[in-house]
Amino acid sequence: MRTILATCSLMLWSTAAPAASVFEQITSVTDTIFEGLPQIRTRTRLGDVCGGDAGSGPFVRYCTSQNRIYARQSLVEDAGSEAAAIYMLAHAYGHALQVRHGIADVALARIRSDRPREAEYRGWVTRQVECFAGVLWSLSTTGQGSPAGWFADEPFTGSHWGSDPVSARAQVSIGLEERDLWFRRGRDSADFASCDVAEFSAAPVAEAAR
Repeated sequence: MRTILATCSLMLWSTAAPAASVFEQITSVTDTIFEGLPQIRTRTRLGDVCGGDAGSGPFVRYCTSQNRIYARQSLVEDAGSEAAAIYMLAHAYGHALQVRHGIADVALARIRSDRPREAEYRGWVTRQVECFAGVLWSLSTTGQGSPAGWFADEPFTGSHWGSDPVSARAQVSIGLEERDLWFRRGRDSADFASCDVAEFSAAPVAEAAR
């Protein structure tokens, strides 16, 4: 699996011009490896896209109702670097992988049947998303960056994905260090199978990537 994805990464990188936008870099990977993932739509501002508001994912939002990822045209400037911008898009695609391959449904069923553990379940979902993001990031660009080096504060703690209205979705915080740890796990392995977390297997995504 790791060899296959690494080879894919080299092929994608060699065929993409250095000047390719961060949006093209990430979609060239996701479109090659998976089917049915959302396309990116850029906007000068997100405003109420997918029923959001000023406090809901101001730079990137994944709208499951439309199967689209919305991002600001100025994402590289907003994120501070191309590497950080690709990470933000990869994070959104991490959620999309969970939705597309049934992991989000499993997690939601657990949450509804065991409300006292809701925060724990959402935390594990977020860790897996960061791991998936790390894998996608490693296949989309080069280098050894990670969230702890790009951001002073934990990203993605506001509502930034889900069905319309996204502003009503859950907000989750696991800490910047924990996000960084799981992102690096995916980045360094370049293997979706490395993203098992607690009760949520990464197998559906790993198998779809083969």
